[in-house]
Amino acid sequence: MRHPHFIGPIVRIGPNELHIIDASFYNTLYNQSNRFDKYDYFYSMLGNPEATFPTISADVHRLRRQSLTPFFTVKAVQNFHSRLQRLSDRLVERMLECKAAGKPVPLFLAYRCLTADLISEYIFGRQLGLINREDFGKGFYESWRSLWDISPVIRQLPWMMKVLLGLPRWVTAMVSPKALEVIDMQAQIDKWTLEAVSNVDKVKDSNQTGTILAGLATSDVLPPEEKTLHRLSIDANSILAAGFETTGAVLTHMTYLVLADPERRRKLINELHNAIGDPADIPTWQTLEKLPYLTAVIKEALR
Repeated sequence: MRHPHFIGPIVRIGPNELHIIDASFYNTLYNQSNRFDKYDYFYSMLGNPEATFPTISADVHRLRRQSLTPFFTVKAVQNFHSRLQRLSDRLVERMLECKAAGKPVPLFLAYRCLTADLISEYIFGRQLGLINREDFGKGFYESWRSLWDISPVIRQLPWMMKVLLGLPRWVTAMVSPKALEVIDMQAQIDKWTLEAVSNVDKVKDSNQTGTILAGLATSDVLPPEEKTLHRLSIDANSILAAGFETTGAVLTHMTYLVLADPERRRKLINELHNAIGDPADIPTWQTLEKLPYLTAVIKEALR
């Protein structure tokens, strides 16, 4: 495939960057078997290569990903379904409360409350409690957003992240008050991680056996140096950030697409009404995933 304005399918757009417009090369570049290391300059904007996603080395990334894979299988999702349903029910309750009070529901924030509490429950067995906040976690999200917005600067000055995280709390309050909530949350995550690592011999018998952090702390796949308090805490932070924002964005986008098209909305509502006899007794996800139109809506939103 050749673009009419370029000589060939691969164009150098910078000293260390290539632009590939040959669609047939996609499966070569992005597949489960290649061993390409990530570009450390580009991924430095994510803060720390000790987390799984921004890991630079392909071999180390494969090891870390392998330790996380068991938590995202069909069986794992099935085991987690009851907790997911409880959080979803709570979001519905908040929506009904807004309706009764004549207030709008800020879906952009509401979905991110749901996903943040959901992923924190899965990582730690504890929730951040955003879904119960009066402002639907607006302050929390703005804090996170303020840090994401400086990512391009961190790519140019990678040492800046260490400086920001190393500042005394009172200095952070003066420089960036919004960042305080994120810093405090990271301190809480460090505490929860410490609890999991300190009780590694008991964790399999506790109520945290189904959490990601407990699984990583007791993993037979990871070597000891990958299961330190420092490394696990960094990974927990990374999974939390990636888990709530991406999923919340998809839910927001999907809801907009449905509400913006009356015919789509009618078809989806009719299918759900026929499948759900009692709104207080939602069918299992195995039943819901067999609904053709619901499945099509979800896949189209993901696409």
